[in-house]
Amino acid sequence: MIDSIELNEEQPLSVVQQLLAQHELVWSEERAPCENCRYNHVVAETVFGSLTIEWKGWKDYTSYDCDLPFPVNEEFPHINADSLDEAKAKVKAWYDYVILAGLGLAADKPELN
Repeated sequence: MIDSIELNEEQPLSVVQQLLAQHELVWSEERAPCENCRYNHVVAETVFGSLTIEWKGWKDYTSYDCDLPFPVNEEFPHINADSLDEAKAKVKAWYDYVILAGLGLAADKPELN
């Protein structure tokens, strides 16, 4: 078991970048409301479970929301964004943070709202 990994000059950041690249989020096409989700949504499957970004597609001005299914320090974060691309970027930042924190790598907690 790895307790902690510390990066130094001999261990370039590209090692971490390669690790995170292996865990890219692949998002579905936009989906209409259905039995499983009452809002328009996209889904990405991960080793931690499904990630779903939802929004009210029938509104002119909407927000994009995601309740993340995996906690860090007993916190289940909620992401809110003004666009789908912004929401995807915030979900990816949190996902990367969870992976790095789980490996014992120091990482700054991303800004979610």
